[in-house]
Amino acid sequence: MGAIFGIDFGTSNSALSVNIDGQTEAIELDEHNTNTKLLPSIIFYDYFEKEFLFGQQAIERYIETDAEGRYIQSVKTYLPDLNFKSTDIAGTTHSLEQLVSLVLKHIKSKGENYLKSEITDAVIGRPVVFSEDKEKEELAEKRLLDAARLAGFKNIYLEYEPVAAASFYEQTLDAHQEQLVLICDFGGGTSDFSVLKACGRNEKSYLERRKDILSLGGCTVGGNTLDSSLMWSEVAKTFGKNVKLSYPMTRNVVSMPGSIMNRLRKWHLIPQLNTPKTMRYLHEIERFADEPQCIRNLISLIEHNHGYSLFKAIEKAKIELSGREQTVIEYKDYNISVHQPVTITQFNKTIANDIERIIHSIKTTVSSAGLGNNQIDKVMLTGGTSNVPLINSYLTATFGREKIINTDAFTSVGQGLGFCGNQYM
Repeated sequence: MGAIFGIDFGTSNSALSVNIDGQTEAIELDEHNTNTKLLPSIIFYDYFEKEFLFGQQAIERYIETDAEGRYIQSVKTYLPDLNFKSTDIAGTTHSLEQLVSLVLKHIKSKGENYLKSEITDAVIGRPVVFSEDKEKEELAEKRLLDAARLAGFKNIYLEYEPVAAASFYEQTLDAHQEQLVLICDFGGGTSDFSVLKACGRNEKSYLERRKDILSLGGCTVGGNTLDSSLMWSEVAKTFGKNVKLSYPMTRNVVSMPGSIMNRLRKWHLIPQLNTPKTMRYLHEIERFADEPQCIRNLISLIEHNHGYSLFKAIEKAKIELSGREQTVIEYKDYNISVHQPVTITQFNKTIANDIERIIHSIKTTVSSAGLGNNQIDKVMLTGGTSNVPLINSYLTATFGREKIINTDAFTSVGQGLGFCGNQYM
């Protein structure tokens, strides 16, 4: 059996495919996740059980233990970071390469268990540019290769993520049919764009394919950004965002401290508030608040570590607004009750600035390729945020509905990396 893995090691999520004798198949990675072919790129070390967990199981254990462990996410973003050399976990020093290798090794074992065979060859996705700084770029690539070796891979090939996405799409083209394709990859933390020359049955080498990349662009806006904006706009008020504090013996009326409120923007930052000093402060100010129930809500949210489940309710509403005119952010637990109706108009207004940054990046990417919008043959969408109506309406109005291609939102890059394995088998 000639087999090679295709690994999409993402900032937010990872996916795996296997190429066996030229045929590619996506492999399930996380039986605990709603989408079993998607592994959240998250590591959690449980201090009590003294074990590492990954993906959705890591998230669940993190919640169950009230954050009594080491939670690590978005480790990919540190690959070009010269300052991040190592971190201590339960008294043991782990280099960045070792942290990345933990995720890659977990992915490798999942694939091998499925195939009942050891696989030591892999095509691993990488962004075209880790960093514009040459030293950081070289460091990031070396770290990723070293991490793959630590995970047990012997023959490792790095492939550009947009090229992998193009390879996925090229399987639908006739032999030698060429198109100019705008690839929009909407991730959890970033949105990346590229214009490439796609060709059916493309047999070009890795180096030759670099010439097919006409332009690149991107911004640090992703699905998580939209969740954060929705939380701040519609839900944070339930937890004290607009509370005013009136202290006795003074006429001053003050707002809630930003150092507390701003942590509500991301669910994994909420447990950082669970310190004796912060909790003592919240209990003290409850009697001075014009909306004391909001302070009690915040205390309960922190004490019971329910930030993750609250954000899942927010994400659910966001997804529902891709196909509805209105929905409700609904959450009830530990005396907290959130029932916040949201219309598509409100949602669009809330994320307007985020979407404007995405649109600006798309415009810049197309113009950098030296092309007009009418010269783009197809627009390939991948990633869950591609379903957001504001994004879809812009792309449809700009390029035409007939040019839009909706792929498997989460695993197309992973499968494309599997297709790229044909070059190396």
